[in-house]
Amino acid sequence: MMEEAITMCPENPMGYLTLGLVYERDYMLGNTKAPRETIEKGIELTQKALAMDGSIARGPGLLCLLYMLTENMTSRLLRGNGLWPSTPVGHLNFPIMPIP
Repeated sequence: MMEEAITMCPENPMGYLTLGLVYERDYMLGNTKAPRETIEKGIELTQKALAMDGSIARGPGLLCLLYMLTENMTSRLLRGNGLWPSTPVGHLNFPIMPIP
């Protein structure tokens, strides 16, 4: 359905953002056979929406969540801040469901 909305009105960034959210939900609910590709597609669509209109309130948060779900970001969090896993703050920065 969102693909149809994007086809009908490609200049509206909300279609891309909403479809990015659908990909995020598919991943979180386990409705995908290709989790990495699902997250990558969600990132791509969210970035496109934000490039079209950077004032979309939900965009940066969704993009942040999608990045947190990637293996690359997980490994950066594990190495990057020196907090993981020795302090409670380190645990707050770790994604809930990293890609296997």
